[in-house]
Amino acid sequence: MGTIGIVVIILLLGVLNYKQAAHLLVKLDARHAKYYFDYTGKKWGDAVNYDLCINSASYGIEESVELIERMINKYPNS
Repeated sequence: MGTIGIVVIILLLGVLNYKQAAHLLVKLDARHAKYYFDYTGKKWGDAVNYDLCINSASYGIEESVELIERMINKYPNS
């Protein structure tokens, strides 16, 4: 489960209100970015640092999975 999922669960359980949950998410994202930079020297979230970037909000989960499967099958030894 990703960071957003954890924050949503915390929000749904009533541990934090919306403003607190949003603040926590920003704080956790900043920590992830620092950790990534410290170990790679690269900017976290920059598309050039990934082999494949998919906007799953546009494709949806099922279509995103199908797209990834097609890429794997097209380039099986990459």
